Amino acid sequence: KGNKKYQIDYVSLLKINVIDKKIYATTDDNQNFILSETLKELSNKLPNEFLRISNSEIVNANKIASLELTFGGKIKIFLKSNQVTYSSRGYLKEIKGYFGL
Repeated sequence: KGNKKYQIDYVSLLKINVIDKKIYATTDDNQNFILSETLKELSNKLPNEFLRISNSEIVNANKIASLELTFGGKIKIFLKSNQVTYSSRGYLKEIKGYFGL
């Protein structure tokens, strides 16, 4: 963040997403940090509660308030921070498997 480097506790992570080819981590208190790793590298490093929901986003399953299936085969994901995001159809099976749907 800025010119400083921080160590972020993964428990406080809400989501990680790609915006304009940069990878951002968003924390519970809505702070954004630019990360140097790729989403694939992060998917391999983070604990199992971090779900890849699309080619450009990972969310912390512990921060999900509810899920809603849409007609287009996507899942509308409501986060506890009152943010909303959507999964892609390609990750539907993994998300359903995680939650036992």
